[in-house]
Amino acid sequence: QWDSERPKDCQKWQVIPHSCSIHEAGSASVHGGEWVQVQVIMEYDQLLLYKGAKAPVPGFGAKIMVFELPLSGATDFRLAAFGPVPEKLPAVALVEPGPE
Repeated sequence: QWDSERPKDCQKWQVIPHSCSIHEAGSASVHGGEWVQVQVIMEYDQLLLYKGAKAPVPGFGAKIMVFELPLSGATDFRLAAFGPVPEKLPAVALVEPGPE
């Protein structure tokens, strides 16, 4: 998913996360299992090196992500959603868990 976020004509893209805040958390019962969904906003610094440029261009970015964690005692989690942070975050913005 990160590859699709790379700016066009950018030869090298370095992302340095510096904060990850929980926006919302909740539970869901889907696909025969119980899940905890955690919506986070990750903010990061980035260095972009464009073709032909002599120095990287600094920048800042933020993404909203939804992680799903099974309540079945498993220690694995998965990224269920990924995208830009909307200008106004909805009061409830959790997604339905995807297929297992």
